[in-house]
Amino acid sequence: MAHRAGVDTETLGVRLHTDLVARVEAAGGVRAAARNPYWDEHGVTFQDPDGYLLVLSTRSWE
Repeated sequence: MAHRAGVDTETLGVRLHTDLVARVEAAGGVRAAARNPYWDEHGVTFQDPDGYLLVLSTRSWE
C-alpha cells in the first residue's frame, strides 16, 4: 500500500483522517517502512525524531 501525504489512508476498510496524519508529519514524524509487513498493509508507520516507530491503524477488536 502506497502512502501519500495529504491523502486519506484506508486501513482495514476504514479511513484514517488526513488531519491526523498531517499532525504527525507536522510534529516531525516521517513515513517509514514498518518492521512487520502487516502494518504496511493495514496502517501508516512513522518514525519520530528520536527514531521510535509509531503505527496508526483503524483496526477493530471484534
